Amino acid sequence: MSQLRPLGTSGAWGASMQQPPVPLSVARAVMVMYGGAALSIVGIFINVTSLGVTQKRLPLMSPALLASTRHQAIAEFIVGGLVLAAVWIFLAISCRAGMNWARIAGTVAFVIVTVYAVDTVFSLDNQDAPAAVRVYAVAAWLAGLAATVLLWQRPASAFFAARRELRDYGNQDAASPQVTTCDGRIDTTTRRSPGLSLLRRSAPYFAPTLSANS
Repeated sequence: MSQLRPLGTSGAWGASMQQPPVPLSVARAVMVMYGGAALSIVGIFINVTSLGVTQKRLPLMSPALLASTRHQAIAEFIVGGLVLAAVWIFLAISCRAGMNWARIAGTVAFVIVTVYAVDTVFSLDNQDAPAAVRVYAVAAWLAGLAATVLLWQRPASAFFAARRELRDYGNQDAASPQVTTCDGRIDTTTRRSPGLSLLRRSAPYFAPTLSANS
């Protein structure tokens, strides 16, 4: 007597079904996001080293107040840069794992970066930013633009859809009983994975990745 599970839930084939290949567009987006994290660390040094230029444009302050303002600004730059780098890395890992919410969150973050870049480059707050800070803002915006475009290409959308459908099917299958036959034959009533048909439809998008890995 044998115990069979629905197709795509166990064994070597099931393991491969649960891990559709990462398309080139997503892999490139992840690399860009790691680059954005490194850029955030560089941004800390840019903001700190440009602080003296910024302070010269502020109204006259007492030495004590000026020192306090400088220390507070440095702390904000360090904490903000580290948090931003962590967000880049977290979204990159989540996108590579096929989490569609990470792609949406990254798009929202890109909108926020766009507002920051426009404000910094065009000095909408009437405070001229140093040239190095403007260059950093443009570079961060370009990184966000590249990652967003790559994550919303058709191969990427097929990848996220396949991962989501396979996760949903796995959650449903976890609560279903195993299918057992007395003569060892495969029961034709066994529930099939909807991810199988989805991956077949998505095969043209994954083909370049599979060829590169072979």
